[in-house]
Amino acid sequence: MKFQLHHASLSLKVAFSLFLGSMLFGLFLAEAYLVLRLSGSESKVPGVKKVQEHFFVKKHPLLRIAIDGSMKEYVETQEERQMLLDFMEKKAPKEMYEEEKFKEFLEYSCIDCHSPDGEASFADSTKFENLKEVAIFTYRPYLKKRLRIAHPHMLAIPLLLLPIVLALAFTPLTEKWKLVWMSLPLIGVLLDISFWFVTMVYPWGAYFIMLGGAMTIGGALCAIGLNLYYLWFYKGAKLE
Repeated sequence: MKFQLHHASLSLKVAFSLFLGSMLFGLFLAEAYLVLRLSGSESKVPGVKKVQEHFFVKKHPLLRIAIDGSMKEYVETQEERQMLLDFMEKKAPKEMYEEEKFKEFLEYSCIDCHSPDGEASFADSTKFENLKEVAIFTYRPYLKKRLRIAHPHMLAIPLLLLPIVLALAFTPLTEKWKLVWMSLPLIGVLLDISFWFVTMVYPWGAYFIMLGGAMTIGGALCAIGLNLYYLWFYKGAKLE
């Protein structure tokens, strides 16, 4: 006779139920973290605009982001700001970098930290090549950051989901419904994470991130619920 979940021993039922309960709690924690991270100081659940803001990359050089944010206080005059904006707009020409006024600004405002021995030695502005790299927009640093976050998610989440969906193979569900519930969360993960990269360039990709997330969470919840039902409540009637 083919093994089915409701035929499992009590110890196996308890152990697998604890695993399913842990996964259920983990999904709740992950969803709560995501909502809080995207909503920021707002109390409402984030919508597609918040997802777009998080994943879409505006075509601003890193230097522009710095002088508009963390480095704003070090650009003391509008003239200095405009000089940096012109440097970026002209694609960081070396002759402008070598101008005396530009050198004086770097010496006064930047070199203390952005030098080989400074606190921000990772962005050494004593070398033209380093400054040029942050003055011209490129997707490279954003892609590097996205890959660093995406690859452990893409490797770990399917492995965590695998026992949940594989257990459905040992239920009386028809093959059609097994195909649906076993595939849905895994397709959702692939859709969600792959569109992290698409949304860097195209904001409409955020809709697919949300769709993939809904498929992952919804599919996993259904799979957990079905497994618990067949473990503890199923009495032997075939589900069509």
